[in-house]
Amino acid sequence: MPLPEFTHVRDGAVEATHTAPSELLSDSVVVCERPPYEHEGTDPVKVMAVITESQRGWGSRKHYSWPAYAAHVRHRHRCPVVLLVLTPTTALAHRFATTTDLGCGEVRPVVFSMGSLRPVTDTAEADRHPLLTVLAMRVRPRAEPRP
Repeated sequence: MPLPEFTHVRDGAVEATHTAPSELLSDSVVVCERPPYEHEGTDPVKVMAVITESQRGWGSRKHYSWPAYAAHVRHRHRCPVVLLVLTPTTALAHRFATTTDLGCGEVRPVVFSMGSLRPVTDTAEADRHPLLTVLAMRVRPRAEPRP
């Protein structure tokens, strides 16, 4: 990996913990599990954790807190993590839909504009896209009456 251009080097902390950690609270964390295979014991197996963040306005500091959320949730649940960001407008969704470069990897939020979700009325579409169906139901719980 090539190093970025720099003019000064200073000693940094070697520990990855805080003596007085700041509180990091996501809006929601859902852990998806499956039944264990025979060789995995009897406990359900965690296959993915989904961190949900609802953002009503721009916050540039989120690109610093979201990687911490992802790392802590991954460490706690020992499974892959997805960061789902929900916004009220498409413009705000585009602002949050940027990759955060960590230097050793990156965090890529999955961003949805709640305003762009339309009701799902076709059962085949609902079967193909269950997450979008649930989100659309949350935004618009009743379908528009048909003419």
